[in-house]
Amino acid sequence: MGEAVARVARKVNETVENGADSLDLADCKLMMFPIGIYKVMRNVAEGIHLITLANNELKSVTSKFITTFSQMRELGAERAAGAAAAGRKPSFEGYAAPGGSAAFRVQHPSSNSCTPATQF
Repeated sequence: MGEAVARVARKVNETVENGADSLDLADCKLMMFPIGIYKVMRNVAEGIHLITLANNELKSVTSKFITTFSQMRELGAERAAGAAAAGRKPSFEGYAAPGGSAAFRVQHPSSNSCTPATQF
């Protein structure tokens, strides 16, 4: 577990130090989005346009995630498809598609439009 925590810290620090517009937390064994990241990234969160959370154990994200990363255009959460196939439906806040599939949509506050970011 310590190795996974160190990996997340390393990736967050790289994003902050480099002023990157993406945060790649794929394959970090996350069961929930770490709340400490909100504080560490508070000065750069508006510049983040892509967050990759693929191959983690996340089942949901909170409204704090959406409001903190308000300029996010895409969320990569590819592993969630495997969870849905196994009968465990991921529940990303805000949108559930008819017919049992789910899609995560990013609300753009300035335009009140939604953009599908990932489908599973």
